[in-house]
Amino acid sequence: MGAGNGIGVENVIIRDTIRKRAQRLESPETAVQNTSISVNLLEFDDVAYRLQADVNEPTKLTLLMALPPQATTVSLPEGALDAVQAQYGAVVKVVSPTAGFHIALEISLDAIPRGTEAEFDNMVNKLASLRCVVMGAPLRTQLQRLGTGECAEGPLLAVPHRTSEAFFVKPQADSVTIIFPMRFKDANDATIATTFLHEFAEARRAPSLTTAPACSYSKAPPLELKGAPATAQGANGGYVSFVLFQRHVKGGARLEDSSWRMMTFYAFVNYHIKCSKAFMHTRMRSRTQNLLQVLNRAKPDTAKEKKTATGRTFVRNERSGGCVRPLYPGEEVAADSARFCEASM
Repeated sequence: MGAGNGIGVENVIIRDTIRKRAQRLESPETAVQNTSISVNLLEFDDVAYRLQADVNEPTKLTLLMALPPQATTVSLPEGALDAVQAQYGAVVKVVSPTAGFHIALEISLDAIPRGTEAEFDNMVNKLASLRCVVMGAPLRTQLQRLGTGECAEGPLLAVPHRTSEAFFVKPQADSVTIIFPMRFKDANDATIATTFLHEFAEARRAPSLTTAPACSYSKAPPLELKGAPATAQGANGGYVSFVLFQRHVKGGARLEDSSWRMMTFYAFVNYHIKCSKAFMHTRMRSRTQNLLQVLNRAKPDTAKEKKTATGRTFVRNERSGGCVRPLYPGEEVAADSARFCEASM
């Protein structure tokens, strides 16, 4: 399973934990190093995990996952359990989750294939990609039908992907349209997103991207959202639509890549918005420092009076490097009076 949008599919902590505990079972000396663990993890878009293992059962590891909270109580996405069985087979057993979690898998570490190192790593990576397998099940089902030529026009399908938010899938006879309502809590983020998404859609017209999925952006809801629930309306960041054809999903690698890219599209946009804000703040700080340096150089030089060994006073002009005629002690008062009069006129 590949990575899309620069976001890795596998959860690194889950992957490394499963790999280490499975590798320790290869010899009795290292098997005793497996201890009891209970680790809680939180991933982007409010996806939560828990890893549990008992020292008395070194070959077992329980992985629980909680989906993002939704406005209404929902169960697992459609086709999630079938996707789990298809991906993991006899390596996992679906068990009853504890309170607060939606799915729990009991992983048999000794059942992970060890024929080759590639087979071992492939299964470990799949286990660490539970999020993509479960949450991407509805979208993957539609893309699989598209790839095999069995896709048919159907109703609009909502796929939850963030807290109380979803994107929408509209299957057609020869394509699948995916619509993202882009909502942002911060008005500044929405403004930056509007510019970014407009340029993102325009980039699709480049000659090097002619085979990429069609992409469009609009401030108003597209026609495909006609009849959609009220939660699909009123996106302050606009709407992004992708149209995928058979060539984009035909083959296992393309299917998984396209599915993951769509599942993480909002995170991809949000990442670039944060990077843009950080860049602008850095430029503003740099500009402010430059302006302060200019103001400091513009300060007028003050004339400094110095005395010689004989008691005479003279004024050095720091700007020209020269000095005026020395003043005798009797002339200092007269000079000060003259300067005062000139300033009062």
